[in-house]
Amino acid sequence: MNIQKQIKKVLNEEYNSLRNNPILFYYLNFLNEKPVEWMGLYLTPNYENGKIIWEVFNPNDFSYSFSIVRDVIYDEFESFCNMTGTDLDENIDNATVFKSNPSRCYVSEKDMEQINIEGKKIKQINFNGFHFNHEADFDYKKTDVEINSGSIGISVLGNITNLTKTDPSNEESYSEDGKNFVNNMSSYDYDIWKDELYDILTPIYTIFSSNPRFYDDEQNWFDLDIFQIY
Repeated sequence: MNIQKQIKKVLNEEYNSLRNNPILFYYLNFLNEKPVEWMGLYLTPNYENGKIIWEVFNPNDFSYSFSIVRDVIYDEFESFCNMTGTDLDENIDNATVFKSNPSRCYVSEKDMEQINIEGKKIKQINFNGFHFNHEADFDYKKTDVEINSGSIGISVLGNITNLTKTDPSNEESYSEDGKNFVNNMSSYDYDIWKDELYDILTPIYTIFSSNPRFYDDEQNWFDLDIFQIY
């Protein structure tokens, strides 16, 4: 068999392999059975029963969002489909399976340590609403971070004490239980408070907004809160 026939045979075999099992072909010839390294994360594929099962290895302990990691894997397979004419919609589910149901986000030990440092700096709450002005002492305890669709929820929890509300129209003041700090706000004051939180919690949420593994300004936004811990 001359060299041209050998090349033609190899190309025909590869073409048939691509058409008969595009997932295996992608794994062997595009991924080369190797991890996808992305910004210090190693997205590792394994081929099992007609599917590519992915794991996230994070040796440098970076915070990351699962949805952003998933998009990296989707983009890899989409590039393959565009190059080879493979049907993306028909094969995407089998090419992008994760070994376990990963949580929607991971916060590194370093980032959580910095969050706690910044949280402990919040000693008082001073907020001027439309209906009432609020003053209270704050004893920080912890911060919860979760992602729901594109919303990144950051809830700073602690003890709210010595809460005083003052009516700016007549300067009358009265005390209130810290547990009712948010619950008893008017809807108008609550909207103002939510905007105010972007100033109060800037040192915390910028830990994530500056990390492209965690935050994408085209698909994410922050939902910030300070709550009485129960």
